[in-house]
Amino acid sequence: MQNQLIHVIHNIMTTLFRAVRAIFLSIPVAGVLGAGAVEGASAALTHQFPGPPMTHLLAAAFGIVVAYASALTLAVIEATRGGIYLAKLLERDFTREASTLDKAVRGFEQRMIGHR
Repeated sequence: MQNQLIHVIHNIMTTLFRAVRAIFLSIPVAGVLGAGAVEGASAALTHQFPGPPMTHLLAAAFGIVVAYASALTLAVIEATRGGIYLAKLLERDFTREASTLDKAVRGFEQRMIGHR
């Protein structure tokens, strides 16, 4: 029982660290890509580089939104992966315990039938 609890806590902590790592790695990448897309579209449409200050403001805002959305999506994906793994782990342990209980009940039934 103690080992199972440690394994569950280890799984939760691993999932949490993996999610945090994915979030912090995705924020700058997604932000730069989002802002770069706006700057690139502005330069292509206006034939002017660098663009006006309003374009930079819009690019920064869009980069922040894309970075936030990317981080949130990755957090949900990692939490789902961790939850699925934890559910499989608990299902395996429950099945093992249920089979042990089933064997004990069958043994008890055999002893009761044998004593008649």
